[in-house]
Amino acid sequence: MIYYSSTSSTLTTDDISVSNGDTVLFEDFYGTLYSRAYYNGNWSNVSRLILKIPVVNTPTVTASGSTVTIKSTTPSSFICYTADGSEPVV
Repeated sequence: MIYYSSTSSTLTTDDISVSNGDTVLFEDFYGTLYSRAYYNGNWSNVSRLILKIPVVNTPTVTASGSTVTIKSTTPSSFICYTADGSEPVV
């Protein structure tokens, strides 16, 4: 079994577990995940995965007549928008 936690690196059999090979999905998560395998009474070393979300600057929106300009100063970023209120598609 593989045990994991986002709050403590001191993992025990009381923590959340998954079987080896299972997939765990984290949505909208950033921070640190700790994991440790347990097999036949033996523990592995603790692994630590740090997930970082890059800082994204707020885009600027300017209007001039019937033209609207949207700009971002975040390198390698792109902006998705719609003009009808629906959710933009990437």
